[in-house]
Amino acid sequence: GEHRKNGFPATIVPVSMVFGPNNIIPEREQRMFSRLLAGRPVLIPGNGSTVSQIGHVDDEARALRMLMQRPITYGKRYNLTGSDSWTDEGYVDTFAEVTGVEARKVFVPPEMMDRLYDDELILDVQDVASYRNIRTASTSTPDAHQNLRFLQQVIQRLAPYIHRWNQSTVFSIDRLRRDVGFEPEYTFPRAVEHTYEWYRREGLHETREFDFRWEDALLEHLGEG
Repeated sequence: GEHRKNGFPATIVPVSMVFGPNNIIPEREQRMFSRLLAGRPVLIPGNGSTVSQIGHVDDEARALRMLMQRPITYGKRYNLTGSDSWTDEGYVDTFAEVTGVEARKVFVPPEMMDRLYDDELILDVQDVASYRNIRTASTSTPDAHQNLRFLQQVIQRLAPYIHRWNQSTVFSIDRLRRDVGFEPEYTFPRAVEHTYEWYRREGLHETREFDFRWEDALLEHLGEG
């Protein structure tokens, strides 16, 4: 690119899922808090073994600052995320432990997840016409992937339009460690604790509301409703 041709001081830093207080995508952490505190069943795709990562917002901001104006980083690409990973079931278990409740886990069979992901099974949910795009936080109505707008709210996922529901997404931050000495301060459990402290402090456990009708329709289809 321009760095190789002209020495332009550019560094590319794709981030995995940003996690933490004030997330503009409430359907991630905040929806799970609300679901658990309400005693609702928690849907888990497949057998719950798909692996993902998050990066705490404070860690990621610190890493970006460490990368700035460092010639060693020019012309390179750095993954930016946390140092640990978790399965879908581990994600739910961690949230349940932090909130102090027992999760009512309901596993969605892989064959049904395939049908949902491929829009071969469309659930009848009235008046749920909009969705929040997890990449832009904008609200729109998609022409395809009707179910994906709801599946992305069940368990936090990186770019579900790119990665199939059972595709693990794990990244190395070794280059970031080596070149600028970055090390995340937040483990996944600590990131959940910090975010839950904020969620309670802001009173969102009493004021934040979510539409669970699609989940209710799926639970009914599974015979769990």
